[in-house]
Amino acid sequence: MSVVSPLNVLQFTLDLADHPDRQAVNYVLEGLGHGFLLGFQPARSLRAAKRNKPSAFQNPHIIDEYLANEVARSQVAGPFASIPLPNLHVSSFGVIPQKGQPAK
Repeated sequence: MSVVSPLNVLQFTLDLADHPDRQAVNYVLEGLGHGFLLGFQPARSLRAAKRNKPSAFQNPHIIDEYLANEVARSQVAGPFASIPLPNLHVSSFGVIPQKGQPAK
């Protein structure tokens, strides 16, 4: 899976070529290119959702539209035939009506 970022890592590399703190520069460039380590240590009890909330089944068109939009914007990836990452955590979907935004 590729890393999606609006930042131009090559341009950052060029701009920071003469920066005196090479350790900080390497940290930033590595993070921009491959993702930043956040220090999250998943608990062994963390389990992926097995099914969506009832509101998702009652409003499948809203979920479908949301996911299509997120995939088109490269904010999410999938669907996958098999799990693409070890220890992948999947959350359930649900629909919560928002005031002033019907069907969102």
